[in-house]
Amino acid sequence: ALIEQYQNMQRQQSGQSIQQTSPVDLSRARQGSAGLDQTGPRQTTALPPSVLELDYEARTGERLRQYGYEIFGRSIGPADVVMGRVQDGYVLGIGDELVVTFHGAESRSVTTMVDSEGRVVVRGLPPINAAGRSFGDVQNEIRSRTESSLIGTEAFVSLGGARTVSVYVVGEVERPGYYRVTSFSSMLEALTLAGGVKKTGSLRNIRVSGGGSSQSIDLYRVLSGTSSVGLRLYDGMQIVVPVIGKTAAVTGGVIRPGIFELPSDGTISQSDLLTLAGGSLRPSGYSYVLNTIASDGRQNIVTLSALSQPVRNGDVLNAGLRQDRRIGGVELIGHARVPGLRSLAEAPNMKTLLGDGYLMDENPYFLFGVIERMDSRTHARTFIPFSPEQVIYGGQDIPLQDRDKVVLFGQKHIEFLSSTEARRVVLTGEYVTPPKPSSDEEKKQFEAAYCRPLEDLARVVNDTKSDRYATAVRAVFAQLKVTEDDVRRIRGTDQQSAGAATLGLGDGSQNQAAALGQSNALYTAQANRQTYAGNGSSSVVTAPSSSPNYDDWDQSAINMAKRDRRMQDDRACPQLYKDVAGLLPYTLEYVAAADGAVRRPGIYPVVAGTPLSSLVSVAGGTAYNANLDNVEVINQSDLGDGTMLQRTINVADTDLGQIVIGPSSGVRFNGKFSEQEAGAILLSGEFRHPGVYPIRRGEKISDIIRRAGGLTDQAYPYGAVFTRERVKEEQRRGLERTARELNLGLATASLKRKEMTADTLLAAQQLAKNISSVDVMGRMVIEADPRVLEERGDLDTVLEPGDSIHMPKRPNYVLMIGDVLNPGALQFIAGKQVRDYLRESGGTLPSSDEDRIFVVYPNGVARPTKLSSWGFSSGVQLPPGTSIVVPKDMAPIDTLELVRDISTIVGQLAVSAASIAVISRN
Repeated sequence: ALIEQYQNMQRQQSGQSIQQTSPVDLSRARQGSAGLDQTGPRQTTALPPSVLELDYEARTGERLRQYGYEIFGRSIGPADVVMGRVQDGYVLGIGDELVVTFHGAESRSVTTMVDSEGRVVVRGLPPINAAGRSFGDVQNEIRSRTESSLIGTEAFVSLGGARTVSVYVVGEVERPGYYRVTSFSSMLEALTLAGGVKKTGSLRNIRVSGGGSSQSIDLYRVLSGTSSVGLRLYDGMQIVVPVIGKTAAVTGGVIRPGIFELPSDGTISQSDLLTLAGGSLRPSGYSYVLNTIASDGRQNIVTLSALSQPVRNGDVLNAGLRQDRRIGGVELIGHARVPGLRSLAEAPNMKTLLGDGYLMDENPYFLFGVIERMDSRTHARTFIPFSPEQVIYGGQDIPLQDRDKVVLFGQKHIEFLSSTEARRVVLTGEYVTPPKPSSDEEKKQFEAAYCRPLEDLARVVNDTKSDRYATAVRAVFAQLKVTEDDVRRIRGTDQQSAGAATLGLGDGSQNQAAALGQSNALYTAQANRQTYAGNGSSSVVTAPSSSPNYDDWDQSAINMAKRDRRMQDDRACPQLYKDVAGLLPYTLEYVAAADGAVRRPGIYPVVAGTPLSSLVSVAGGTAYNANLDNVEVINQSDLGDGTMLQRTINVADTDLGQIVIGPSSGVRFNGKFSEQEAGAILLSGEFRHPGVYPIRRGEKISDIIRRAGGLTDQAYPYGAVFTRERVKEEQRRGLERTARELNLGLATASLKRKEMTADTLLAAQQLAKNISSVDVMGRMVIEADPRVLEERGDLDTVLEPGDSIHMPKRPNYVLMIGDVLNPGALQFIAGKQVRDYLRESGGTLPSSDEDRIFVVYPNGVARPTKLSSWGFSSGVQLPPGTSIVVPKDMAPIDTLELVRDISTIVGQLAVSAASIAVISRN
């Protein structure tokens, strides 16, 4: 105490705060670390099912657990120590520790313990008998004696530490034995230290004995909160857990289904058993079935009229609903501000339900809605179309029935009908399912990519094989570029996939064929990407998600496809079509088409009697260049025979609101004719004013050269590079066609020659793959010399949007490429022949094919030349910028065991590839 006082004085002088611990807390902290029994569970663990639980599960078919045993699986801390103020009624005993704090004329703290004679000895006070007395009595006596013995001093008494007692826990517990606990510990704490009661032990008849008395404890009353374990433990007390008694179970619609132990006297009614299970989930509407075990072991099933009979051992009470049916309500789903149930009495018809239309969420679709109704006789769910516009603003109204579901659409649901994937499914009847996931990350990707409504739509399209979706198909052809090759690839019937399947090696043949087909699908996706100069619009056909190798293809196209998929979000597969089965195929039956010069061309579901003005409105209105004098309207005949009538109207003379349309109808706004093309061309190189130029219809090369200010003095018109997107597509298709022919040749070879090795086939497949991936330019051979064009108007090429003209400078070299000793650029000298340039490059290599040597002129024209015993043939003039190509000999292909059926194709490919390389360099 003196040391602590000195330290406090030092802290005061240095300005530090004084931290002083209460003597009571010090005493209790010492008791907490005194090493009392701290065994027992430290974490919650799932207990395995007991034999009793397994038997009930076999009888009921449900997983039932015994009630109450999970309380012993919870974490506990060290043996309880005294925390907080002790009640005055606590009975002191030998070993209890008291802390007496004097304040006043004499200030000190004394910690003393009830000694073996049951007394408390405090210096300055006479001994006080404490054992067997309440804490409050001893506290009052200490205070009284302090006032009489120590004048001007008050005494404050606290319990610093409780005595320890020894108890025996035996019977059906996990770790029976001897345990030391404090006098404040309860029976539950002792059982927890022993590992808890096993599922073979009773919770309703735990016997506690000692000191000549014994009593039974029912823990069910403690768990239900109707009683508490007020019994304090003392030395020598025994806690005995007997074997579990009679049991019964409750299943079905109850709050707490499970297996319950019956009271020790066995008197409990069926109603009380239901109360143990927490009661039924719903207040009424249940039928109770009792499963009892007869004397011969049979299980008897009885429906109870009342829950008044006593429960017998092994009974199972099942609570089941008599009817799980909702009546008197309609459900609003889809694009509503507050979807959910509505009372049929509150909304008996559509007019009352929709009101003024503000029930629908932002960006609603007013031309089409669906009522899903159950047929009164077959109980099948059927669809009834309606128009929210006609209900809200017109005279249409539909009485609602019990259990109707009213489906409202938004703009995103309608836009999905015109999406690329939906239109592709309508046209081809095929949906490419994403690969099955094998990891959590792949599962997320699968869920994001998979669209069950589209898969269902594909099945319906294939099953019907009718004109059910004729309007949607017509719109697809007008708005989506899907080639026959695309359709074959989607359906898996393309020849290349068939050839790859024939080339299967071992068990992995199908996978190789699939990978080859997917590679071509990805390549076609890149090939179909059209970019038009001037307006910057593009059409992207995305590849299947199971594409094997992105590195082999145009990474920019792949990144664009990935970005588009991320941006689609819910638009990729709206939740509404997932929630209502069959809604997507049904909605597509009612579509009308809006094409031409409208802002959002596409297909829109409508009902009969829809004003044409409403269809134009949801399509975004007409474009600025729409020709309102010549509007085409397609509608069904009034005769009802399915005949489609087409007429042309003038909007200035006709009110579109008076023209009604229905499903399968359509409207087309033609654009005003313009002499100006929709795109532009690019001029680069030796023009006086290069750049991007818009063009007029029918404009020619000579016209654009004049507009660009003519050519510079360094221009070389003979080597002008003219590229066209349409030619590029044709060249690409040609390479794909060649690759397919090569694969078919390989398939034929593999069937004829069984000795062909796997390495040979794989090498040939790689060759076909490389051929199909060659980047083409789309170059055309043209005349670009203004002087020649002035004399020969028939050579003046008409321009198209997207064309590109590069005017190079006049070169002073001749290129020597291919299988020569030293390929490269050689100085051009007028009059030199091919043999001269070949000699300067070191001559041909042994691997060259001298019979296929050719030259490529600067304008892109290729001409073969042959080697004779006297040298090269005469008549081949070599202007500057010419390329001499010495291709590789394909004869070594025979050493790879390829048959003659494909040798000619391979030879042609070598020449074609070399020619493309030359054109690309130019």
